[in-house]
Amino acid sequence: MLRKSLVLGALGWLALVGAVLAQQGGATAPPEGEPEAAPVKAPAPEGVQPADLVERATELQRKFEAGREEALGDRGLGYDPAGRRDPFRPLVGVSVEQEDRGKLPGIAGLHWEELSLKGIVWTPDGPMAIFFGGAEQLGYFVKEGMNFYNGSVYRIDPVASMVTIRQKVEDRNQLKPYRDIDIRLHPLEEGGGAGTQ
Repeated sequence: MLRKSLVLGALGWLALVGAVLAQQGGATAPPEGEPEAAPVKAPAPEGVQPADLVERATELQRKFEAGREEALGDRGLGYDPAGRRDPFRPLVGVSVEQEDRGKLPGIAGLHWEELSLKGIVWTPDGPMAIFFGGAEQLGYFVKEGMNFYNGSVYRIDPVASMVTIRQKVEDRNQLKPYRDIDIRLHPLEEGGGAGTQ
């Protein structure tokens, strides 16, 4: 109901302003190349002066603005989540963690568990590990100190054909705030132990 009265008030205001402008002879310029036509004034309604129309238009505008403020109240337009979940995020699908790490390029956006060790090479800069995998099934050359999303390359041992990943652990019961995971190029036949692939 309030919306309908606001719309009608706005339309009435526009009609009155249009009538005032028409009486004052507000003409538009003709297109280029055409002769300029003589301005034609719209006939004024009987008994109504232009000043009366302007006064009525401003009164309608004040009523419209008062109605708009009443409809919006003190809060204005906006959305305050106040601890509730974002209604525009999907309920299933991509989690916040997946979204965050998807923005990181290369191995920084991958968990080390998503990759498999394919080789270790010795370069003039030191040893490098070759990992393969991820969503795009790409190969990655990794040096010591490089970071995965959930850990970092702590050591590359070409002699033992092993890469050690250091992963942060949020467990107060452990003495160290990290754990080292050994990934072997050739898993041991017997007793491979935890952390081998």
